[in-house]
Amino acid sequence: MEQTIHILKKDIRYLRLEIGMVLVLASCFGLMHNTTIYPWWVLLAIAAVYLIVRLVHAEPIPGDNQFWITRPYEWRSLLVAKLLFVFLFVNLPVFAAQFAVFVRDGFPVGANLGGLAWGLLLMFVGVALPVAALASMTTGLTQFLLYGILLFAMVGNFVPSGVRPELDWPRQVLWIRLLILSVPIMLVSGCAVVAQYRKRNTFVSRTVTAGAIAFALLASWSVPAAWAMDFQRLFSPNRYDSSRFNVTLDPEFGPRITTTFGADQVRLDFPFGITDLTDDEIVVADLHSLTLSGSDGQVWEAESIYRGNQWPFSNSPGALRQSVPLPRDIFDRWRDDPVTIRATFYFTVFGEPETETVTISLTDRELLPQGLECGLDDRTIWLGQPPLRCRSPFRGPGLFATVLTDGGEEGPFITGVSYSPFPSTLDLNQISWQSRFPDFMVGGERVAYDLSEGANLTMVFREPLAHLRRDVELTVDLDDFARESQP
Repeated sequence: MEQTIHILKKDIRYLRLEIGMVLVLASCFGLMHNTTIYPWWVLLAIAAVYLIVRLVHAEPIPGDNQFWITRPYEWRSLLVAKLLFVFLFVNLPVFAAQFAVFVRDGFPVGANLGGLAWGLLLMFVGVALPVAALASMTTGLTQFLLYGILLFAMVGNFVPSGVRPELDWPRQVLWIRLLILSVPIMLVSGCAVVAQYRKRNTFVSRTVTAGAIAFALLASWSVPAAWAMDFQRLFSPNRYDSSRFNVTLDPEFGPRITTTFGADQVRLDFPFGITDLTDDEIVVADLHSLTLSGSDGQVWEAESIYRGNQWPFSNSPGALRQSVPLPRDIFDRWRDDPVTIRATFYFTVFGEPETETVTISLTDRELLPQGLECGLDDRTIWLGQPPLRCRSPFRGPGLFATVLTDGGEEGPFITGVSYSPFPSTLDLNQISWQSRFPDFMVGGERVAYDLSEGANLTMVFREPLAHLRRDVELTVDLDDFARESQP
């Protein structure tokens, strides 16, 4: 312990200017974050990474002729001193800055202290530790930057959103993709740091680390969204009697066959719907997929699709419509024979509504369920007036929020919903923002509502009751009850 304190004091004296830089930028972040467009979080992140790299490189690990090796340093004392320094002069200043932002913006500190503490742990294990691991495998700042830019390019481009439909996950379960990517990196970073200080076998550490990062990238890139939805069901609140929840194909409306794209494709529309919903229950389709199987054994699979936190559908016929583009030659072969339809749907059921009426203001923000706060944002003008801007601590709220107009129309309000069971995210900015403009579409028509200063706005909130999966299998004869029309 005495040697650990000795090394820590030495590093504090050696890096006092860098420590001061981090403290100043953390203070600026706490005082001015979200009040100006200046990116204080970017400068703070750069300064923190630079301090960690300088700290580790004070006693570089790779090589055999470092001067510090000849000193009577015990590897455990050296490692503990470095980690303690990172926690005290990187993670704690960041935590203090985030705490100051919450206090300055009027969030209740007691209710959010657990999330701030969880964020502190994530920043240490998920950011500081990987940076220290990479620094322990490099000999200088230039080499660290080269490896860091390469890794950043891999992470930023290997898992892009929207490149393939199966990569474009529902927003509310994106926390699972981050989990798949970050957990292997966190584990290998911790092992690499210990291995470097204990054995100083840099080649092995680099090889294992590169392999683990490649595995994490590949896993986060290739895991289907349906797997994520199945994993999300493990965290279902289960406050709903799902035995009466069923999905059926409405025989009255039947599959509608519309010839599209010339004679090459036929688009099949299947009007699925939900039965036995009560008037107070709202259901959101998080993900759904469908396959068709003909009597010849051929299978046609439609792409898995989702609509984010769309305006919820009810149990009306065709509310869960599935559309499948089928090649014309396959359709002609299947037209006179039974076709088996297999569909998988993932839902979130939301419970009874809670209504809140707030007064719109440029100066004050109304406190709503789950820490949500809303007020006008005069920095943006839309159709002559500022939009409503809502913020929530840490991430998007785990509830479904709608707006109710004076005419009784109900439309979407909060779209950035997260089903994550964790209280915060791996982010310097621990406040989530969303803007809402004063209109929405209902039945193909645009409905507007008042967001002017002093107006009253009625919002409806519903808590999630359960995450459900339903598998549907049925056999239909397309030629018997389908209606064909030309575009």
